[in-house]
Amino acid sequence: MSGKLQAKCLKAQEILSEYEGSFIERISSSAVGDRSTFDILLIRSGVFGELTISLEGVRYLSVANSVSVDSAFFDRLTVVHLPASGSPWPEEAEGFVTRFENLPELVWVRLVGPVEIDVVGSMLTVSSAVDLNS
Repeated sequence: MSGKLQAKCLKAQEILSEYEGSFIERISSSAVGDRSTFDILLIRSGVFGELTISLEGVRYLSVANSVSVDSAFFDRLTVVHLPASGSPWPEEAEGFVTRFENLPELVWVRLVGPVEIDVVGSMLTVSSAVDLNS
């Protein structure tokens, strides 16, 4: 499975790099039973339209300077694959989640700008809505 999630992270990074400099339209978090999700809606004018980043199985979430989330832009967006075992994680990610036996492979998404968002989860989905009228 590691190869599939790693490839998905690389593809997501490629897509999301087109949205650097865009704006955060909305963030939302949900936890029901043992299911937790975090969604980030990004907006960019022109043919790119809206894009939603969704993480499920959230293990870590941090939103710094959240009072200014509404329409905040971001300069950098990264997607990092965190393997279940074997390979080391980036030092900062080690502080987010404690590694243990049977921990699934994870994805770390980071947005950096006036608002900084770090979220680590086990499933990543990126979906877009393109304005065909533009």
